[in-house]
Amino acid sequence: MAGANLLLIIFLVPETQYHRDLHKALDSVAVDANDEAITESPPSDVVETKSETGTMERLETRSAMVPQKTFSDGLKPWSPGRKDVKLLGSYIRPWETWAYPSVVWSVFSFSIHVTCVVVLITMIPVYLGAPPYNFSIGQQGLVYLSSCVGNVFGSIFCGYLNDKLSQWSTRRNHGVFEPEMRLPVVVFPAVLVPVGMVMFGAGVNNRLHWMVPVAGVGFVGIALTGIGSIIQPYLMDSYAPVLFDCLVTFNGFKNLVSFAIGFAVIPWLERDGLVTVFCILAALVFVIDMSVLIIYLWGKKLRQRDARLKVFHF
Repeated sequence: MAGANLLLIIFLVPETQYHRDLHKALDSVAVDANDEAITESPPSDVVETKSETGTMERLETRSAMVPQKTFSDGLKPWSPGRKDVKLLGSYIRPWETWAYPSVVWSVFSFSIHVTCVVVLITMIPVYLGAPPYNFSIGQQGLVYLSSCVGNVFGSIFCGYLNDKLSQWSTRRNHGVFEPEMRLPVVVFPAVLVPVGMVMFGAGVNNRLHWMVPVAGVGFVGIALTGIGSIIQPYLMDSYAPVLFDCLVTFNGFKNLVSFAIGFAVIPWLERDGLVTVFCILAALVFVIDMSVLIIYLWGKKLRQRDARLKVFHF
């Protein structure tokens, strides 16, 4: 599958990089037209559309048209170098996105979900392969079908509900879309993961029927893709000009957490026990996910604050 995916990326994903002024573009993202604190006037290539109440509904930056590359040009493994891009700056910029509270919450939320999945993957052969379950290697592999089915259902359900809720909220808001309208759907992953973790931990510890821990794995699988289908569109809507750097932070920290928990989970289990570990993880998921209330209530003000920060020095 990885090889097929690589070929699809090579032949079907074109290079879309073009020059963007990060500060001007970020300043034009979701800032109220009546906000007197912004002293910098919009650039001449920004078009404002206001509602009857004077609230900005849309801001568009119309850059000069870039000639479209041919298919053969898109297959080249190189592209013209940009003199304004420095290697050191490309490394530093993702770290600077930690100044944005919404990005920090997104990174922590997705990372704790990945942590739960890594712990489950590690524990399935340890506990389901032992008495009283005595699953064979093939049967242990089939347990992961529960997670796969959950992944598919979570991405479809949360993604569809996410879009429909944001459309409905936009109509109620007189046609003005706010990225935070996507966030209430987080309540589903916030509930499903604790339920799934407790089902697996308590089920295995109390030697319940194998369907209990397997169903718990499915619930955690639903939440993993569900939270991703909420957070990533939110980042795209909120921080489009610096999305590349946000996603580097997002995926980089997630991979770091996955690496660390893989080494720490066995000693942690030996010290505190299965039920304690799974209950702690369930509580962390619920607390971190439900802290989305802060982003939901004050997200617009936070984005306006982020737009004023001049953190990108490269």
